[in-house]
Amino acid sequence: LPLLYLELSRSYEQLKAFTRQQRQREGKLAARLSEVLSSVRLVKAYGRERYEQERFEQESQQSLAAGLQTKRKAAAVTRVVEHHRHRIAEK
Repeated sequence: LPLLYLELSRSYEQLKAFTRQQRQREGKLAARLSEVLSSVRLVKAYGRERYEQERFEQESQQSLAAGLQTKRKAAAVTRVVEHHRHRIAEK
């Protein structure tokens, strides 16, 4: 049981870090979108639509990757807990 506690504690800290990273990326994405929307006239005037679109897509992909990483870690923690819960219940 102490090993389980250590593993879950470590996994929980990693999960918190992944979640924090995901929120930061989503915040950057929302800020980028707000910035572009508020200056849409300038973006169009200088022909920067493609650049801004590519930039948004790149940040969106990074946010998605961070979200998937968080979900995978949460699933792994759930599997560990379920595995040990079943082992304890068998005893």
